Amino acid sequence: MGVPFEALIPYAICLGMFGVSGAALSKIRHMQNGGKRGRHSVDQWDRQSRSSLSRLSTKYTADG
Repeated sequence: MGVPFEALIPYAICLGMFGVSGAALSKIRHMQNGGKRGRHSVDQWDRQSRSSLSRLSTKYTADG
């Protein structure tokens, strides 16, 4: 005797919602990063150079 398909509907809904929410979070992160892919394995050198570059750019753009 098989399993009635009505018993599998909640599992399909949960699986679908996980997929939709994962895709939405991925799209939001992509949009927040300026349309670029996310950076992985950022080390201390990358963090330091990025922070110093942002400090320099804000210093010279604020004075205009």
